[in-house]
Amino acid sequence: MPNFVTQALANCCKRHVESHCLPGNTQVKLEGNTGTTNVADANLGQRVLCHDHLTDTVAYVQILSAEVSRRTSKFLSVELEDGRTLTLAADHPVRVWDATPYSSVLPAAELDPDRHRVQCLHRVKLAVRRIDQ
Repeated sequence: MPNFVTQALANCCKRHVESHCLPGNTQVKLEGNTGTTNVADANLGQRVLCHDHLTDTVAYVQILSAEVSRRTSKFLSVELEDGRTLTLAADHPVRVWDATPYSSVLPAAELDPDRHRVQCLHRVKLAVRRIDQ
């Protein structure tokens, strides 16, 4: 199953490759394509499927700008309860839910497998199983 890591895309409608947020091989869904594509292969003007946390909906948004950096980022591997693995930078913002009915945003490095759940494109909140650094 491909890894859908789209919070950065939804939050800022940008494509971050090998920098602050996502590795270039992160899989995204582009409008009009049947499969998934590496985020590094997406182009300005294309529309990528994102989850909008403000409206709790899924929609395609246009890539308006892109940032590419060759600096070294520390990436984490976050395993979810269904076995899905997300790879993202330690400082990548992640919307989490805990025992309260409210969500908050934390850097990925602060995820706590005993407390946090994250929501992926299938819109079900999944428990964080493990974080490997």
